[in-house]
Amino acid sequence: MAKNFYSGVVSRLNQGHDFSDELPAVKNIGLEVTKDVVNQAIKDFSEKNNMAWDLPKSLAEQCKSKVTWTVDPEEIYPRYSVTHSFLTPAGNVKVLITTKGQNFSVDIITSKNKMAANAAMVELEKIISFALLLS
Repeated sequence: MAKNFYSGVVSRLNQGHDFSDELPAVKNIGLEVTKDVVNQAIKDFSEKNNMAWDLPKSLAEQCKSKVTWTVDPEEIYPRYSVTHSFLTPAGNVKVLITTKGQNFSVDIITSKNKMAANAAMVELEKIISFALLLS
């Protein structure tokens, strides 16, 4: 949402729109500095946007993570798809997180063999508990 807003501001600035009536500070700092500030805001948003899904370092070292997101122009919030894949001594465990608006779902995927899946989940619990102790 913020990125779309600031991108619109940049577009309007590039078209020569004068924001000094809405933001008196723009009159004092000028058009170029205003563009720089807006571009920095977009950059800051993008960095924070990517960091939102980061795991603590000790836990991130134990898995492979992938974060993707898409923007639907008719929706306020971007949609995220996050996958954390853990290789435990008892097998693989994937944690899938998906968002849609303000809703999210978390799916945990393990082996189809019930005993192997339970063992993998116990191992994942150990990995997460130990990683949190180190944080």
